[in-house]
Order: sequence, then structure tokens, then C-alpha cells
Amino acid sequence: DGRVVLFPAAPSKAIKQFPLAEAAIACVTTPNGRPLELRTMTQVPPQEVPTYLNAADVVLVTSRWEAGPVVAAEALACGVPVGTVPVGYAGESSFRSRFPPALAGFLAAASAPALARAVSSFLRDPVPHQRPDDMVLPSADGYAEQLLSAYIDATGARATRG
Repeated sequence: DGRVVLFPAAPSKAIKQFPLAEAAIACVTTPNGRPLELRTMTQVPPQEVPTYLNAADVVLVTSRWEAGPVVAAEALACGVPVGTVPVGYAGESSFRSRFPPALAGFLAAASAPALARAVSSFLRDPVPHQRPDDMVLPSADGYAEQLLSAYIDATGARATRG
């Protein structure tokens, strides 16, 4: 009957900053005194990831460095709220604008109090786990085009298409 916050990585991976997630959860006050459990996701087969994401009330990403985090996009595509530090493309406004504000708890600081506030707000005002109707996921070709465009913008390289 408790609430679940999913830390989508192995706690042993230092770059994922599990101690920061633990500190944040220790600061959370849950509505109606319901217990709060921090669960981890380690070595989960890809086809089972949506099950883990949908079982969570909130997904919490505290990584020091990421290219993605892909798990943030996966959780948001499942309609599961995400609290994350500004890491990888999750820190980019073009990524955040794809999702309803009620789901995307993107933060300006990697601190336990800021993360705790995001998790608390999701627990206080939960949203149903449902893929947003107006969310458009790019095709594989569309995603490749976006990545190539971002690479060109970042490096000033010229595109050569095969």
C-alpha cells in the first residue's frame, strides 16, 4: 500500500549517485503518512523495463553524467512522472517540451532537497500512468535525424549522408 520511487540503475554504479537518491527520499514527507520505498532496477531485460516503470509512482534520475537518460524518456512515454537532475538531453528544453509539465519534474540543481520537493509534489498530486495523447515519439529515422542534427550543431561538422 506504500508508494514506490524507482531508481533505474544499480546502486553500485557511482556515476548514478544512489546516495543522492537515498538522501532525497529521506527528506520526503508522504501524503497521509503512507510508506515510501526506494527500489532499484538492476539487470532488467529490456522487454520488462515498462513493467518496472509502470509499477513506480515516480522515477528518480540522479546521474552525474549521461548521454540520455533514455530511462527518463521511457518513463515519460509510459506516463510515469520523472524527477531528474539536469543531465544529458533531459536538461534540454527541446526534450522537456515534448512532455506534459505534470510529468516532467526537471530540476535546476542536483540536491537532495530539490529532488525531495519534486518527488513530494508527484506524490501529493499523482497523475494516472497513461501515455499522453498528444505525445509524438519519433520514428527510428526521425530519431536518427535528430541525433545527426544535434551532432552537427554541437560540432559544426558537415553532414554526409550515405
